[in-house]
Amino acid sequence: MFERSDMTGAALRLVADRGPQAVTVAALAREVGAPTGSIYHRYRSREQLLAELWMEVVEGFQAGFAASLAGADDLEGAVDTARFMAAWTREHPLEARLLLLHRRQDFVAGDWPEDLAARASALEPQIGAALRAYAQRVCGRADAETMARLRYALLDAPFGAIKPYVQARKRVPAVVDELVAATVRAVLGSITRS
Repeated sequence: MFERSDMTGAALRLVADRGPQAVTVAALAREVGAPTGSIYHRYRSREQLLAELWMEVVEGFQAGFAASLAGADDLEGAVDTARFMAAWTREHPLEARLLLLHRRQDFVAGDWPEDLAARASALEPQIGAALRAYAQRVCGRADAETMARLRYALLDAPFGAIKPYVQARKRVPAVVDELVAATVRAVLGSITRS
């Protein structure tokens, strides 16, 4: 019996190895060792499978990031949140390739399946809300400059530091954690209250 998790796991391996375009129903059936009918029995289409895979990975990463940031009450909490990305990448190398090397549009051309479109559109506001809550709590304000600094220190810089290793299929070295921490302290140190 083939489970949905077998199919999404196989799709993740294909995406990590060759990109979303490599996930065809035939390739997935070969990877899982299942007849194509088993795949269509569980998914309406290739697009639904790819959209669900993208959502699983992004929601999983984002939930961990938001939880880390929600627990941050000072500058060092922000440092820990920025380090979360490198740790997550080490623990989830295939998922990291999907998250860092591909865009949402790479998974489904055109309209997303209706049931997933609302979930996908909620992702950016959730990250924004987590950043704003931290800004208010620790910086005392969430103006445009504060938000730009937070986004850079906690998202853009860590992603930029990690991405070359993910592209090269190399483990993110510990020095990246130190660099990310130094960046957060330099960018946010003057605007946090603690």
